[in-house]
Amino acid sequence: MNKIIYIILSAFMLMLFSCQSDEKELSNVGYLSLSVGQDISTDTKAAPVDGYTGKQIGVQIVNSKNVTVKETNNWEEWKTTPIELPVGNYTIKASSVGFDGSEAAWSAPYYAASQEVTIAQGKTESVKMTCTLANVKVTVKYEDELLKAFKSVAATVNEMAFSNTETRSCYFPAGKLTAGITVINERNETKTLSKEVEAKAKDHYIFNYKLAESGKGNVTVKVDPTTNKYEYTFTIGKLEKDCSLSANAWSSFAYFTASGISGTTADMALKFQYRKKGEEAWTDATAEQDDKNYTTKVTGLTPATTYEYQFVGTANGMDETIGSVATFTTEITTALINGNFDEWNQNKDDAWYVGTEEECSTGYSFWDSGNVGTATMSKNPTEPVEGDNAYSGKSASLKSQFVGVNTGIINLGKFAAGNLYTGHYCETYTSGGFGARIRFGQPFTSRPTALKGVYKYTRGTDIDNGSDPYKTELQNSGGDRCAIYIVLTDNEGLVEEDGVHKYAFEIDNHAEDQPEKFIYKSTIDFSKNNPHVIAYGTLSEEESKGAATYTPFTIKLKYRDLTRKPKYIIVVASASMYGDFFTGSSGSQMYIDNFELDYEGEPAIE
Repeated sequence: MNKIIYIILSAFMLMLFSCQSDEKELSNVGYLSLSVGQDISTDTKAAPVDGYTGKQIGVQIVNSKNVTVKETNNWEEWKTTPIELPVGNYTIKASSVGFDGSEAAWSAPYYAASQEVTIAQGKTESVKMTCTLANVKVTVKYEDELLKAFKSVAATVNEMAFSNTETRSCYFPAGKLTAGITVINERNETKTLSKEVEAKAKDHYIFNYKLAESGKGNVTVKVDPTTNKYEYTFTIGKLEKDCSLSANAWSSFAYFTASGISGTTADMALKFQYRKKGEEAWTDATAEQDDKNYTTKVTGLTPATTYEYQFVGTANGMDETIGSVATFTTEITTALINGNFDEWNQNKDDAWYVGTEEECSTGYSFWDSGNVGTATMSKNPTEPVEGDNAYSGKSASLKSQFVGVNTGIINLGKFAAGNLYTGHYCETYTSGGFGARIRFGQPFTSRPTALKGVYKYTRGTDIDNGSDPYKTELQNSGGDRCAIYIVLTDNEGLVEEDGVHKYAFEIDNHAEDQPEKFIYKSTIDFSKNNPHVIAYGTLSEEESKGAATYTPFTIKLKYRDLTRKPKYIIVVASASMYGDFFTGSSGSQMYIDNFELDYEGEPAIE
């Protein structure tokens, strides 16, 4: 009996404890009554993002430890029943379901809201939330007149392209927006405008693109702070008629280039016009298209004369200047000084100079030769001739010969080619090996197309001086060969100690090749490896073998660049082409006369 009473008492006590526990637990909770709405005043269109309507709102309830304690993808499920929550502080987060607004998307407004709430024991807390636009709405509008004015009109906002038929709005994350437009006309000329803005959530940016009545275009803004609406209007002007002109003017012709051309229309015929400055009538020149530029060459110009020129578009019989009128001046046609070789003088050592008496006395003449070095042995390999041996007036005689003493036992001296060159003979080396130091070239800034003259040449067939490989080469060709060549260079060159006389290059038989200093040991490199050579021309191989009578020659200058202008001219004539290496025949005799520069015709290009 006592045992039965004990069991009944224990059960009663357990039931009592349980009821007290439930009562205590119920006393530590409260309730949340939630209402969620949307402010859709910015947009009401459905979005194309898969599974996304923009209208379904999900809710998260996050406790003070940042743990989500309850959530739903449709707040409507909680609409009729209060939500039981432990007493405490919570954050209620509501947002659109199916798209988080972190990237740009068409017709995809993203709504969100957040609110703090405190749940008290046994009480119901009513929370009413309104979700507002959390990304940025962008709308682009095109004016019809703008679309008609250009072949292509394309607008972009960040990475999104808005075609001119696009009517949807695009939504972007808050932050930097770069709006731009590019227009292309019928001649594929392009113009671009852009604007960068810092956009915030709820903002609505409207970018209007219109054709400007005049001017180069502009960007204006209209702000409505009550609706977060920002309206930017881009006005794009028609591409103005403009271009950049450049002229590469020689003495009797010029190359025109029109670049950066804008504002022309497909029905325009384009051309250049030019005239002497001060004259009224223009001369037309056909414009040839080269990629995006137009070029032409005009001939028959007068040297040292200023001209005006322009780029012109013709439509409906009317000429219209594109850009501005520009000017250029043709180069002078500089002649070779004493190119007829009629003026000669001898210095105190009886060395012949082609030049005036003053030039002879100072040792600085336009033309020079090796006579200064050979005159010490009473030799003049280069000298004037008249009468039957001359072509007209006086001519230059260039005779190759051994200069020195050669008895078969004693051989003191060197082979000297009869030569003539523009430059200056500096000094003779008699110790440490016979040799010389010579500077080549004279200051010169014109651009001839050819060197003309007459020559007569009898070559020696016995190559009695020199060394290989040049000696063997000449023997295999049947004898010695002469040389006449012309070079234009634009290097800084070398300046004499007097600070006045300047030359392009130097040959120093006691030095090593130092092309960076314009110095060479035996012969100057005029190949394409020499970046300072603008143009080069020489006698043909056949011409170098001889001419029994005075024979005209024309050496075309082959230009490596048609835009660079020279600083020096080098003209060389030699009875032995390998005289630089003291190789040739003492039987070689050359006569030259009437050297002149030609400025007519098309320049040859190497």
